Amino acid sequence: MLLLAFVLPTLLPWGEEVSIEAPGWTGTYGTGGRVWPAAESLCRHLLIEEPSMAGEEVLELGAGHGAVGIFAAKLGAERVEITDRSEEVLNLARRNAAGLANVRVRRYRWGEPVGFCPSLVLGSDITYDIESHEALCWTLGEVVLRGGPREL
Repeated sequence: MLLLAFVLPTLLPWGEEVSIEAPGWTGTYGTGGRVWPAAESLCRHLLIEEPSMAGEEVLELGAGHGAVGIFAAKLGAERVEITDRSEEVLNLARRNAAGLANVRVRRYRWGEPVGFCPSLVLGSDITYDIESHEALCWTLGEVVLRGGPREL
């Protein structure tokens, strides 16, 4: 299998590049194997609005390869949970997050209990499938009812 490295166009404040494995549509990765422009934009937004994520507990929904969650972890988030429903892309995210002690990669289906109360919920390009909107709204509602997050 051809593995492609993708370097996010947004550098961390100290100049470090964030490079991830993103093979695109190959194999069974589907949409989760490609770095979409929304993920790049969300990383830029985090850099501007949250340059120090110290103390943040982050939940990334529909993470695919995990680029946004990894970026948040490298910005200093205390805890990042990278989630997706596909085991194939979660294995990709695990490889990308290897060595980051503050990152947990796990399978999660929207509409199930989240299991913790994040201070920040991240998701990029997660509303394209109208069939999933109800479960996504349930998940976000459950997080809000638990007392968080401060931002969605």
